[in-house]
Amino acid sequence: MLCAEILKQLYPKLVDLHNYPPRNSLSLKFDNWVTLSRKVLKKITITLTDEEMRQLSNATPGAIEYLLFDIMNISNMHISKSKTSIIDDTEDDMKSKYS
Repeated sequence: MLCAEILKQLYPKLVDLHNYPPRNSLSLKFDNWVTLSRKVLKKITITLTDEEMRQLSNATPGAIEYLLFDIMNISNMHISKSKTSIIDDTEDDMKSKYS
């Protein structure tokens, strides 16, 4: 599942790719989306409704773009927080060094 592979790059500790085998039937694709939603997306504050997971399973045009946009926004927020944390830590180190 490509979405799981993308999330594995962003959140390696949250995603185990063996949980998402390639599927051909709609019901099994839906099962993969349910698993991804429950195990990963929920932990990064993205929720999918059953209807959204059905649309993703059916490859409804535009469905994946909404999800990828949400993932991008969440990832950008985490990156911004990380950078801010690093800057704050550096400033604290500098203050303590020169105090």
